[in-house]
Amino acid sequence: MFGKQRCYLCGGKLENGRCTACGLDNAKNAQKKYRLNESSRTQAVKISDRQAKETSDAKAEKTAGTAGKMSGKTTVPKAEDFLKTEKNTAAKIQKAVRRAAAAERRPADVRAKRYVGWIIAVILIITAGMPLLTEIFDLSDQEDREVWSDMEDQDYVYDEYQFVTRELSESGEIYDALLGNGEYCVGVNLPEGSYTVELADGEGSLNVDDPENSIYLYQYFGYEEDYNEVTVLEDVRLYEGAVVSISGAVSLDFHSENAQTQAMSAETNPLTESVTLEADRTYTAGVDFPEGIYDISGSDWVTVEYSVYLGEIYEEDDLNYQWENIWFEEGQDTYRNAVLPAGAEITADGDGATLVPSPIIGSQDYDGYYDRYR
Repeated sequence: MFGKQRCYLCGGKLENGRCTACGLDNAKNAQKKYRLNESSRTQAVKISDRQAKETSDAKAEKTAGTAGKMSGKTTVPKAEDFLKTEKNTAAKIQKAVRRAAAAERRPADVRAKRYVGWIIAVILIITAGMPLLTEIFDLSDQEDREVWSDMEDQDYVYDEYQFVTRELSESGEIYDALLGNGEYCVGVNLPEGSYTVELADGEGSLNVDDPENSIYLYQYFGYEEDYNEVTVLEDVRLYEGAVVSISGAVSLDFHSENAQTQAMSAETNPLTESVTLEADRTYTAGVDFPEGIYDISGSDWVTVEYSVYLGEIYEEDDLNYQWENIWFEEGQDTYRNAVLPAGAEITADGDGATLVPSPIIGSQDYDGYYDRYR
Protein backbone atom coordinates (compact mmCIF):
# COMPACT_ATOMS: atom_id res chain seq x y z
CA MET A 1 0.00 0.00 0.00
CA PHE A 2 1.15 3.53 -0.73
CA GLY A 3 0.52 6.38 1.76
CA LYS A 4 -0.73 9.90 1.18
CA GLN A 5 1.80 12.68 1.54
CA ARG A 6 2.10 16.25 0.29
CA CYS A 7 4.50 17.82 -2.18
CA TYR A 8 7.18 19.90 -0.45
CA LEU A 9 7.07 22.35 -3.39
CA CYS A 10 3.38 23.01 -4.04
CA GLY A 11 1.53 21.04 -1.34
CA GLY A 12 -0.13 18.74 -3.88
CA LYS A 13 -0.91 15.09 -3.38
CA LEU A 14 1.96 12.61 -3.70
CA GLU A 15 1.62 9.32 -5.51
CA ASN A 16 4.56 6.93 -5.64
CA GLY A 17 6.77 9.82 -4.56
CA ARG A 18 5.65 12.11 -7.39
CA CYS A 19 3.34 15.11 -7.03
CA THR A 20 0.09 14.65 -8.96
CA ALA A 21 -0.24 18.43 -9.34
CA CYS A 22 3.20 19.65 -10.44
CA GLY A 23 4.91 16.35 -11.25
CA LEU A 24 7.87 16.95 -8.91
CA ASP A 25 9.63 13.84 -7.59
CA ASN A 26 9.51 14.03 -3.79
CA ALA A 27 11.37 10.76 -3.12
CA LYS A 28 14.47 10.52 -0.93
CA ASN A 29 17.14 12.93 -2.19
CA ALA A 30 14.64 14.15 -4.80
CA GLN A 31 15.87 17.74 -4.57
CA LYS A 32 19.33 16.61 -5.66
CA LYS A 33 18.36 13.97 -8.17
CA TYR A 34 15.27 15.42 -9.87
CA ARG A 35 15.82 15.18 -13.61
CA LEU A 36 14.39 17.64 -16.13
CA ASN A 37 14.05 14.99 -18.82
CA GLU A 38 11.59 14.38 -21.59
CA SER A 39 9.18 12.59 -19.30
CA SER A 40 5.67 11.77 -20.33
CA ARG A 41 4.30 14.73 -18.41
CA THR A 42 6.87 17.11 -19.88
CA GLN A 43 6.23 15.89 -23.41
CA ALA A 44 2.50 16.22 -22.82
CA VAL A 45 3.06 19.87 -21.94
CA LYS A 46 5.03 20.26 -25.18
CA ILE A 47 2.13 18.86 -27.18
CA SER A 48 -0.26 21.13 -25.30
CA ASP A 49 2.05 24.09 -25.98
CA ARG A 50 2.06 23.17 -29.67
CA GLN A 51 -1.73 23.31 -29.68
CA ALA A 52 -1.77 26.49 -27.62
CA LYS A 53 0.57 28.14 -30.11
CA GLU A 54 -1.80 27.31 -32.96
CA THR A 55 -4.59 29.13 -31.16
CA SER A 56 -2.45 31.97 -29.78
CA ASP A 57 -2.32 33.72 -33.15
CA ALA A 58 -6.08 33.55 -33.40
CA LYS A 59 -6.38 34.93 -29.87
CA ALA A 60 -3.99 37.76 -30.73
CA GLU A 61 -6.02 38.63 -33.82
CA LYS A 62 -9.23 38.57 -31.85
CA THR A 63 -7.70 40.67 -29.09
CA ALA A 64 -6.53 43.22 -31.65
CA GLY A 65 -9.98 43.26 -33.21
CA THR A 66 -11.62 43.67 -29.83
CA ALA A 67 -9.32 46.57 -29.01
CA GLY A 68 -10.40 48.24 -32.23
CA LYS A 69 -14.08 47.71 -31.47
CA MET A 70 -13.73 48.88 -27.89
CA SER A 71 -11.89 52.07 -28.82
CA GLY A 72 -15.22 53.88 -29.11
CA LYS A 73 -16.30 52.81 -25.61
CA THR A 74 -13.01 52.78 -23.73
CA THR A 75 -11.60 56.05 -22.42
CA VAL A 76 -8.29 56.25 -24.24
CA PRO A 77 -6.34 59.48 -23.70
CA LYS A 78 -5.58 61.22 -26.97
CA ALA A 79 -2.08 62.39 -27.84
CA GLU A 80 -3.06 66.05 -27.50
CA ASP A 81 -4.59 65.35 -24.09
CA PHE A 82 -1.32 63.86 -22.88
CA LEU A 83 0.61 66.86 -24.25
CA LYS A 84 -1.81 69.28 -22.63
CA THR A 85 -1.51 67.52 -19.31
CA GLU A 86 2.27 67.46 -19.54
CA LYS A 87 2.36 71.20 -20.35
CA ASN A 88 0.10 72.03 -17.42
CA THR A 89 2.19 69.86 -15.14
CA ALA A 90 5.43 71.48 -16.31
CA ALA A 91 3.97 74.95 -15.85
CA LYS A 92 2.88 74.20 -12.29
CA ILE A 93 6.26 72.71 -11.44
CA GLN A 94 8.16 75.70 -12.90
CA LYS A 95 5.93 78.10 -11.00
CA ALA A 96 6.50 76.30 -7.72
CA VAL A 97 10.25 76.17 -8.26
CA ARG A 98 10.40 79.89 -9.05
CA ARG A 99 8.55 80.65 -5.83
CA ALA A 100 10.97 78.52 -3.86
CA ALA A 101 13.98 80.16 -5.53
CA ALA A 102 12.64 83.63 -4.83
CA ALA A 103 12.26 82.75 -1.18
CA GLU A 104 15.91 81.68 -1.13
CA ARG A 105 17.00 85.17 -2.21
CA ARG A 106 15.00 86.96 0.51
CA PRO A 107 16.39 88.12 3.89
CA ALA A 108 17.07 85.60 6.61
CA ASP A 109 13.96 86.45 8.55
CA VAL A 110 11.78 85.18 5.74
CA ARG A 111 14.16 82.50 4.45
CA ALA A 112 12.38 79.90 6.55
CA LYS A 113 9.49 80.24 4.14
CA ARG A 114 11.58 78.51 1.48
CA TYR A 115 10.81 75.20 3.10
CA VAL A 116 7.16 75.91 2.65
CA GLY A 117 7.87 76.60 -1.00
CA TRP A 118 9.57 73.27 -1.49
CA ILE A 119 6.70 71.47 0.23
CA ILE A 120 4.23 73.26 -2.02
CA ALA A 121 6.27 72.26 -5.07
CA VAL A 122 6.24 68.61 -4.08
CA ILE A 123 2.50 68.73 -3.43
CA LEU A 124 1.86 70.35 -6.80
CA ILE A 125 3.99 67.76 -8.59
CA ILE A 126 2.12 64.90 -6.98
CA THR A 127 -1.27 66.53 -7.47
CA ALA A 128 -0.63 67.34 -11.12
CA GLY A 129 0.67 63.87 -11.89
CA MET A 130 -2.06 61.86 -10.18
CA PRO A 131 -4.76 62.26 -12.88
CA LEU A 132 -2.30 61.20 -15.57
CA LEU A 133 -1.10 58.16 -13.59
CA THR A 134 -4.65 57.18 -12.71
CA GLU A 135 -5.70 57.33 -16.34
CA ILE A 136 -2.71 55.23 -17.42
CA PHE A 137 -3.41 52.58 -14.78
CA ASP A 138 -7.11 52.53 -15.66
CA LEU A 139 -6.27 52.02 -19.33
CA SER A 140 -3.85 49.19 -18.51
CA ASP A 141 -6.40 47.52 -16.25
CA GLN A 142 -9.05 47.78 -18.95
CA GLU A 143 -6.74 46.17 -21.50
CA ASP A 144 -5.96 43.33 -19.09
CA ARG A 145 -9.66 42.71 -18.52
CA GLU A 146 -10.27 42.60 -22.26
CA VAL A 147 -7.46 40.09 -22.81
CA TRP A 148 -8.58 37.78 -19.99
CA SER A 149 -12.20 38.03 -21.08
CA ASP A 150 -11.18 37.14 -24.61
CA MET A 151 -9.19 34.14 -23.36
CA GLU A 152 -12.15 32.90 -21.33
CA ASP A 153 -14.25 32.98 -24.48
CA GLN A 154 -11.90 30.43 -26.04
CA ASP A 155 -13.14 26.94 -25.15
CA TYR A 156 -9.75 25.32 -25.66
CA VAL A 157 -9.78 21.54 -25.16
CA TYR A 158 -6.65 19.41 -25.37
CA ASP A 159 -7.06 16.49 -27.78
CA GLU A 160 -4.60 13.72 -26.93
CA TYR A 161 -5.13 12.04 -30.29
CA GLN A 162 -4.91 14.89 -32.79
CA PHE A 163 -1.44 13.84 -33.99
CA VAL A 164 -2.03 10.10 -34.43
CA THR A 165 -0.55 8.65 -37.62
CA ARG A 166 -3.36 6.13 -38.15
CA GLU A 167 -6.73 5.08 -36.78
CA LEU A 168 -7.28 1.98 -34.69
CA SER A 169 -9.12 -0.92 -36.29
CA GLU A 170 -12.83 -0.93 -35.48
CA SER A 171 -12.92 -4.72 -35.38
CA GLY A 172 -11.10 -7.02 -32.99
CA GLU A 173 -11.49 -9.23 -29.96
CA ILE A 174 -13.03 -8.59 -26.56
CA TYR A 175 -10.21 -8.30 -24.06
CA ASP A 176 -10.14 -7.74 -20.30
CA ALA A 177 -7.17 -7.37 -17.96
CA LEU A 178 -6.67 -6.30 -14.36
CA LEU A 179 -3.38 -4.41 -14.10
CA GLY A 180 -1.51 -2.95 -11.14
CA ASN A 181 1.68 -1.10 -10.33
CA GLY A 182 4.20 -1.36 -13.18
CA GLU A 183 5.00 -0.72 -16.85
CA TYR A 184 3.24 -2.46 -19.74
CA CYS A 185 4.17 -2.40 -23.42
CA VAL A 186 1.27 -2.35 -25.87
CA GLY A 187 1.63 -5.28 -28.25
CA VAL A 188 3.52 -7.29 -25.62
CA ASN A 189 1.76 -7.11 -22.26
CA LEU A 190 -1.63 -6.06 -23.61
CA PRO A 191 -3.02 -5.77 -27.16
CA GLU A 192 -3.56 -2.67 -29.23
CA GLY A 193 -7.07 -1.29 -29.04
CA SER A 194 -9.44 1.30 -27.62
CA TYR A 195 -10.05 0.78 -23.90
CA THR A 196 -12.31 1.77 -21.08
CA VAL A 197 -10.26 1.88 -17.89
CA GLU A 198 -12.09 1.56 -14.58
CA LEU A 199 -10.85 1.79 -11.02
CA ALA A 200 -11.12 -1.63 -9.38
CA ASP A 201 -9.33 -1.00 -6.09
CA GLY A 202 -7.17 1.57 -4.30
CA GLU A 203 -5.95 4.74 -5.94
CA GLY A 204 -3.13 5.68 -8.30
CA SER A 205 -2.23 7.04 -11.70
CA LEU A 206 -2.32 5.93 -15.32
CA ASN A 207 0.21 7.27 -17.79
CA VAL A 208 0.34 6.54 -21.54
CA ASP A 209 3.57 7.39 -23.35
CA ASP A 210 3.42 7.02 -27.14
CA PRO A 211 6.04 9.19 -28.91
CA GLU A 212 5.26 7.76 -32.36
CA ASN A 213 1.68 9.03 -32.21
CA SER A 214 2.38 11.99 -29.91
CA ILE A 215 0.03 10.62 -27.27
CA TYR A 216 0.91 11.65 -23.72
CA LEU A 217 -1.96 10.92 -21.37
CA TYR A 218 -2.02 11.20 -17.58
CA GLN A 219 -4.94 10.53 -15.25
CA TYR A 220 -5.21 9.92 -11.52
CA PHE A 221 -7.81 7.41 -10.37
CA GLY A 222 -9.51 7.96 -7.03
CA TYR A 223 -12.61 9.36 -5.38
CA GLU A 224 -11.64 12.96 -4.60
CA GLU A 225 -13.21 15.18 -7.25
CA ASP A 226 -11.45 18.25 -5.87
CA TYR A 227 -8.22 16.73 -7.17
CA ASN A 228 -9.79 15.90 -10.57
CA GLU A 229 -9.69 12.20 -9.78
CA VAL A 230 -11.90 9.80 -11.74
CA THR A 231 -13.10 6.23 -11.40
CA VAL A 232 -13.70 5.60 -15.12
CA LEU A 233 -11.79 6.81 -18.17
CA GLU A 234 -13.18 6.05 -21.62
CA ASP A 235 -11.66 6.09 -25.10
CA VAL A 236 -8.10 5.30 -24.02
CA ARG A 237 -6.42 4.51 -27.34
CA LEU A 238 -3.42 2.25 -27.03
CA TYR A 239 -1.25 1.81 -30.12
CA GLU A 240 1.40 -0.86 -30.51
CA GLY A 241 4.69 0.36 -29.07
CA ALA A 242 3.14 2.65 -26.47
CA VAL A 243 4.10 2.24 -22.81
CA VAL A 244 1.40 2.19 -20.15
CA SER A 245 2.63 3.05 -16.65
CA ILE A 246 0.53 2.47 -13.54
CA SER A 247 1.73 3.88 -10.23
CA GLY A 248 0.39 3.55 -6.72
CA ALA A 249 -1.57 1.02 -4.69
CA VAL A 250 -4.17 0.66 -7.41
CA SER A 251 -5.80 -1.98 -9.59
CA LEU A 252 -7.25 -0.87 -12.93
CA ASP A 253 -9.64 -2.89 -15.07
CA PHE A 254 -8.89 -2.58 -18.80
CA HIS A 255 -11.71 -3.50 -21.21
CA SER A 256 -11.55 -3.42 -25.03
CA GLU A 257 -13.91 -4.63 -27.74
CA ASN A 258 -11.48 -4.14 -30.64
CA ALA A 259 -8.30 -5.63 -29.17
CA GLN A 260 -5.74 -6.77 -31.73
CA THR A 261 -4.77 -9.93 -29.85
CA GLN A 262 -3.55 -11.64 -33.02
CA ALA A 263 -0.87 -8.98 -33.47
CA MET A 264 0.71 -9.41 -30.03
CA SER A 265 4.36 -10.42 -30.01
CA ALA A 266 6.21 -11.57 -26.89
CA GLU A 267 8.91 -14.00 -25.89
CA THR A 268 9.69 -15.87 -22.73
CA ASN A 269 12.10 -14.06 -20.45
CA PRO A 270 15.50 -15.79 -20.74
CA LEU A 271 16.24 -14.93 -17.11
CA THR A 272 15.16 -17.40 -14.45
CA GLU A 273 17.08 -16.46 -11.29
CA SER A 274 15.81 -14.00 -8.70
CA VAL A 275 18.13 -11.38 -7.23
CA THR A 276 18.06 -10.29 -3.59
CA LEU A 277 18.81 -6.62 -2.98
CA GLU A 278 20.30 -6.01 0.44
CA ALA A 279 19.43 -2.72 2.10
CA ASP A 280 21.59 0.33 1.45
CA ARG A 281 23.79 -1.35 -1.12
CA THR A 282 24.08 -0.28 -4.77
CA TYR A 283 23.86 -2.98 -7.43
CA THR A 284 24.81 -2.56 -11.09
CA ALA A 285 23.01 -4.43 -13.87
CA GLY A 286 25.42 -6.40 -16.02
CA VAL A 287 27.90 -6.57 -13.15
CA ASP A 288 26.15 -7.72 -9.97
CA PHE A 289 23.21 -9.34 -11.76
CA PRO A 290 22.13 -9.91 -15.41
CA GLU A 291 20.55 -7.03 -17.28
CA GLY A 292 16.92 -7.60 -18.19
CA ILE A 293 13.29 -7.07 -17.22
CA TYR A 294 12.27 -7.75 -13.63
CA ASP A 295 9.33 -7.53 -11.27
CA ILE A 296 10.45 -5.70 -8.12
CA SER A 297 8.98 -6.91 -4.83
CA GLY A 298 9.26 -5.03 -1.57
CA SER A 299 7.46 -4.55 1.73
CA ASP A 300 7.37 -2.69 5.02
CA TRP A 301 8.11 0.88 3.97
CA VAL A 302 10.87 0.04 1.51
CA THR A 303 12.02 2.51 -1.14
CA VAL A 304 13.64 1.17 -4.30
CA GLU A 305 15.48 3.58 -6.55
CA TYR A 306 17.18 2.91 -9.87
CA SER A 307 18.81 5.04 -12.53
CA VAL A 308 19.61 4.52 -16.20
CA TYR A 309 22.27 6.50 -18.04
CA LEU A 310 20.84 8.19 -21.15
CA GLY A 311 24.03 9.63 -22.60
CA GLU A 312 25.83 12.96 -22.50
CA ILE A 313 22.83 15.16 -23.19
CA TYR A 314 23.10 17.89 -20.54
CA GLU A 315 26.06 19.68 -18.97
CA GLU A 316 24.84 18.77 -15.49
CA ASP A 317 25.60 15.08 -15.08
CA ASP A 318 22.58 14.24 -12.88
CA LEU A 319 20.26 15.30 -15.70
CA ASN A 320 21.71 12.63 -17.97
CA TYR A 321 20.00 9.87 -15.99
CA GLN A 322 16.45 8.58 -15.92
CA TRP A 323 15.58 8.21 -12.24
CA GLU A 324 12.81 5.95 -10.97
CA ASN A 325 11.58 5.71 -7.38
CA ILE A 326 9.23 3.03 -6.07
CA TRP A 327 7.79 3.25 -2.56
CA PHE A 328 6.39 0.23 -0.74
CA GLU A 329 4.51 0.50 2.51
CA GLU A 330 3.05 -1.99 4.93
CA GLY A 331 2.49 -5.36 3.29
CA GLN A 332 3.92 -6.97 0.16
CA ASP A 333 3.65 -5.25 -3.18
CA THR A 334 5.17 -5.65 -6.64
CA TYR A 335 6.19 -3.32 -9.42
CA ARG A 336 5.89 -5.12 -12.79
CA ASN A 337 8.26 -5.06 -15.75
CA ALA A 338 11.08 -2.77 -14.61
CA VAL A 339 13.66 -2.58 -17.42
CA LEU A 340 17.25 -2.64 -16.14
CA PRO A 341 19.84 -2.39 -18.96
CA ALA A 342 23.56 -2.90 -18.42
CA GLY A 343 24.96 -0.13 -16.27
CA ALA A 344 21.68 0.63 -14.50
CA GLU A 345 22.19 1.12 -10.77
CA ILE A 346 19.58 0.06 -8.23
CA THR A 347 19.39 0.33 -4.46
CA ALA A 348 16.84 -0.42 -1.75
CA ASP A 349 16.52 0.68 1.86
CA GLY A 350 14.61 -0.75 4.80
CA ASP A 351 14.44 -4.53 4.58
CA GLY A 352 15.70 -4.62 1.02
CA ALA A 353 13.85 -5.95 -2.04
CA THR A 354 13.82 -8.78 -4.57
CA LEU A 355 14.14 -8.79 -8.36
CA VAL A 356 12.10 -11.56 -9.98
CA PRO A 357 12.38 -12.04 -13.77
CA SER A 358 9.15 -10.96 -15.49
CA PRO A 359 7.36 -13.85 -17.27
CA ILE A 360 7.48 -12.32 -20.77
CA ILE A 361 9.42 -9.60 -22.57
CA GLY A 362 9.11 -7.85 -25.91
CA SER A 363 12.79 -7.48 -26.74
CA GLN A 364 16.26 -7.96 -25.32
CA ASP A 365 17.21 -4.44 -26.42
CA TYR A 366 16.92 -3.20 -22.86
CA ASP A 367 18.78 0.07 -23.36
CA GLY A 368 16.61 0.93 -26.38
CA TYR A 369 13.58 0.96 -24.09
CA TYR A 370 14.76 4.35 -22.81
CA ASP A 371 15.19 5.98 -26.21
CA ARG A 372 11.89 7.79 -25.61
CA TYR A 373 13.65 9.87 -22.95
CA ARG A 374 16.63 10.77 -25.11
